[in-house]
Amino acid sequence: MDLICSVKYNEYIYFFEADYFVFMLNLSSQENIPDNFRQGLINIDTEEKINSYLLYLEEFRLNLDDLKDDYESLSEKEKIESKFCFFPTILIDFNRRFFYCSHPESHYLGFEKHLPSNWEYIEQQNIMHLIPLQKAYWLAWNIKNI
Repeated sequence: MDLICSVKYNEYIYFFEADYFVFMLNLSSQENIPDNFRQGLINIDTEEKINSYLLYLEEFRLNLDDLKDDYESLSEKEKIESKFCFFPTILIDFNRRFFYCSHPESHYLGFEKHLPSNWEYIEQQNIMHLIPLQKAYWLAWNIKNI
């Protein structure tokens, strides 16, 4: 897994494996792909399409118990080196049409190229404070430093 993506829609927050998510974002810019596979953000402009997109993403949803077990199995050094694999570095807010990114390689990934023109791309040092506390799964983990 490369990074974790969080998606906010209405009062819900969902977490997904972003290696799949990067692939899905890129679908919207490739040629010769059947329309039923074009699930990229650039094509989402109605509530119906957002719901359809979230339904499509459901199979990529993270199992937070498994994620915690994976994290706890690491040495302290591995935890520090792989923190971007266990904590969200992307927040896609469908309510406000914002795409927040704190991934250190975001300039290589070019997410802003795949957003609809009426969305705002925002890079931040850390997006975890944007996740509602009741959904901040990492707060229940025994973490010394994030």
